[in-house]
Amino acid sequence: GCKVVFKRKRIHGTLSPRLKALKFFALGILSVCMATAIIVVMYSYIENRNFRETFYSTSSIKIDTPIRIVQLSDLHGSSYGKKNQKLISRIEELSPDIIICTGDIVDSTVDDLDYAVGLAEALALIAPTYYVYGNREVEGVYGFSFTEKALDKKLGFDETSRDEAALRKYKDPFEKKLEAVGVKVLKNEKDTIHVNNIDVDVYGVLNSNPSSFWSYS
Repeated sequence: GCKVVFKRKRIHGTLSPRLKALKFFALGILSVCMATAIIVVMYSYIENRNFRETFYSTSSIKIDTPIRIVQLSDLHGSSYGKKNQKLISRIEELSPDIIICTGDIVDSTVDDLDYAVGLAEALALIAPTYYVYGNREVEGVYGFSFTEKALDKKLGFDETSRDEAALRKYKDPFEKKLEAVGVKVLKNEKDTIHVNNIDVDVYGVLNSNPSSFWSYS
């Protein structure tokens, strides 16, 4: 009979050229992934240190004097300069008649409470300021998502007995701190403010969850 033996060939105790190439390829892929991750992190960091401005203009036969409203939204706890001075200075330059914070200023009220209150206090010194909760504030203050099913269970309601006013009866500590620095929190309600000889109604919806907007807002 004939016996054939196959052996893996090594060159002077080193890896074969094919394995060596594979090793360099794997290291190359790893380096690219690490570089990409660093770029993404740095880009996110830079983006979170800059805010975007968008201007809208509208008209009404009820208004004969210009009114400027600054709407601030979705900061998610980002800070623009020390104590948000960059953001606050820009809002001062715009000279608004009304400022409205429309939610997700924080990521969670537990971690960002002082941040939001400090910012709100500075805004209230510029112009009358309102605060409307986003889902981040809602979940932080109330402890659950405002779906229709969750609200029914929490408040003990059903299709025949739902009352959106029950949500407004809860005086949360976040609201108390905001109002203590001169910011009005709107929860399924309106406030009328006199600006430039015009009465302006400002409405704030507490619950914007699609499943329960009509039943609880």
